[in-house]
Amino acid sequence: MTNFDIPLRDLVKREQKELGGGSIRRTKEKAYEWYWRNYRNNKSFEVQRVTGYLERGKMYRFDYDPKFKADIPFYDIRPLVISLGRKKNKSGEVLEVALNINYLPRTVRRYFVDKIFQSYKAGIISASKGNLSNRAAEQSTVPIDYYKIKKFLAVYGLGFAIRTYYPQRKRKIGVICYEEWRKGIWMEPVGEQFFGTTPRKILSSYKEGMLK
Repeated sequence: MTNFDIPLRDLVKREQKELGGGSIRRTKEKAYEWYWRNYRNNKSFEVQRVTGYLERGKMYRFDYDPKFKADIPFYDIRPLVISLGRKKNKSGEVLEVALNINYLPRTVRRYFVDKIFQSYKAGIISASKGNLSNRAAEQSTVPIDYYKIKKFLAVYGLGFAIRTYYPQRKRKIGVICYEEWRKGIWMEPVGEQFFGTTPRKILSSYKEGMLK
């Protein structure tokens, strides 16, 4: 059980020691093993298979097939996101808005997700108290402010991390309970996951933003 009085960034460091014995590579591998083990286990509630719309404030991992690949400069086929709600495009179609933390460099994703966690800690504690503890799908939503997130990311040249998704093009959706965000953060991009960009290019964009 997570002690919400401990900053998330410290819990993330603890996971590196407990999951991977101090090794970053091993911790990432173990985080994925943990995720898929729980995702496939119908008796597990820390990670649960879900369908339909993402709920605001929750962390999800899913497979995604972009609708207009040829028109998108870059995209991620296995997003790890924090949902920021929904909106409609000019055609009236519903799009889901989310912060894809795969687009945040490692140190930034820890810092920024910790900021979100601390800023909305009261709501997260309320959403996961009592019988809702470690029950990802049943936990309540948290009203994370899209505009605050967007403004903060823009300062560091990472505004592109906020993405929109067509709901019907998501597959294998898993929701991670608030208590285990500390493990979810370690599920960094692997293999041929990005198209049109790379982790190195993303880091360069961040560094350029820091110099402005």
